[in-house]
Amino acid sequence: MSFFHDKGFIYISEKYKLIFIPIPKNGSTTIRKLDELGFIQGSLEKYKDVIENYIVFSVIRNPLSRLVSSYTETILRA
Repeated sequence: MSFFHDKGFIYISEKYKLIFIPIPKNGSTTIRKLDELGFIQGSLEKYKDVIENYIVFSVIRNPLSRLVSSYTETILRA
């Protein structure tokens, strides 16, 4: 299994065995700031041998919602 993030990082919660792969503008800041999950920034390379024991997830946003939001931010607020 291969994962890649354009900035080259992921977030790991060793306490809950979670690996979060952020996608910009998809609520990733909200997920990362959930203190009870205890995310630390890391590299998938470090965890590639134990990835089977972790839940790997990401958040996807509705493309139409993303388009409307982008339009609102760039055109209407400019």
